[in-house]
Amino acid sequence: MRKSKYSVRIGNVYFLTRIGLSLRWAADGAAPEEVGPEVRHLLTRLAQVEAQQAAAEASATGKPESDAAF
Repeated sequence: MRKSKYSVRIGNVYFLTRIGLSLRWAADGAAPEEVGPEVRHLLTRLAQVEAQQAAAEASATGKPESDAAF
């Protein structure tokens, strides 16, 4: 299967993998109150999409989800 260059698509906005990592890094040290609701939404959605992708990859390879991350 061909790996997509996009990590997440929310509405009409595409996030490249590195942008998702940068967003996580930038918000990592901030208190939840300091992070805007849009950023929290994007981080939550990014985590959901990545979990779905990991589950799909795990089912395609026959591995349980807990082993798929390693």
